[in-house]
Parts: sequence; C-alpha cells; structure tokens
Amino acid sequence: MSSRQLFYALPLLVLLGLALVFVMRIIDEDAADRTLRPMLGKSVPALELPVLGDPKRQVSAQDFAGRWLLVNLWGSWCAPCRQEHGELMRISREGDVPIFGINTWDTYQAAQDFLAELGDPFDVVGFDVDGEARLEFAVTGVPETLLVDPNGVVVVHHIGPLSTGLFEQVFREHFSQ
Repeated sequence: MSSRQLFYALPLLVLLGLALVFVMRIIDEDAADRTLRPMLGKSVPALELPVLGDPKRQVSAQDFAGRWLLVNLWGSWCAPCRQEHGELMRISREGDVPIFGINTWDTYQAAQDFLAELGDPFDVVGFDVDGEARLEFAVTGVPETLLVDPNGVVVVHHIGPLSTGLFEQVFREHFSQ
C-alpha cells in the first residue's frame, strides 16, 4: 500500500474503529446503564438542602433512612415535569413510599407556584439553590427519579417523566419485596 493510499485509508479505519466502539456500547446495555445511571448500586448522597417553604430547615435523603424512598428531581419550567406530576400525585395518594422532591434549576417562587397550582405530592422538597444536587445525584436533566432502598442504596434510576404504569412495572416490584 502506497503512502497516498494509506493517507486516504487511515481516516476511514479510525471512523470504523469508533463506530465499532459505539456499536459495542449499544449492545452492552449494562455499560450504557452504568454510563447514564452511575448512581445505580451506590449509596444515596448525604447532601443537605434547604426545605422549600422553610429555608431555615435542612433535609436530606438520610432523613428517610430505613424506608424505601422515591427521590424526584424536577423544575417548574420543565414540561415533562408537569406531564409526570399527575403520576406523582397518584403515587403520593397511595402512600406506599415517601417522595423526596428536589427542585433544581429554578426560582424559589416559581417552585412554590408550581406546587400551589398542581398540588404537592412530596413529603418534603429540597431546594437546590446552587445546582449541587444535580451533581451529587448524577442527573443529566429533569425529571429524573431514583428509588432508594431501606439501606440507602439506589436500586432504580429513571431518566425522564414517570408515566402511568411505569411505576408499577419498574419501581413497585423493588419495594414490595
């Protein structure tokens, strides 16, 4: 192979190599899960946040130690958060699992107005003033919902809005065991 042919073939070989890596990541669902949901199997962060409605009080997921816990990160500006809100209200009414809301990328007043308008399904809401919760909980956006077992370990990390039936199919099977 001449140097000219190698010059033209090298970018193609690099591109094919990258394509192979991407295809292998897609095929290996566990690797994709570990990449997108790095909190799975890890302890829930001990981050303390001011309580929405009572900013002098602090709350963390550890306040629910020894129980199953649903952690939902949301924002009042987020259309999918509005879409999933009815499902969170239903889950809250059933009372099987407490819901710790974390409001992020938001203003204090907008978060309070959102809950006043649509109802408050949360046992408590932490207000993520500086975005630290997004980093600690390894979220890529909102809404995202995590199920934490009584030992404080994340067993489900759902990206996107909760929909009717999803909670029963994905979440309930864990905490009903």
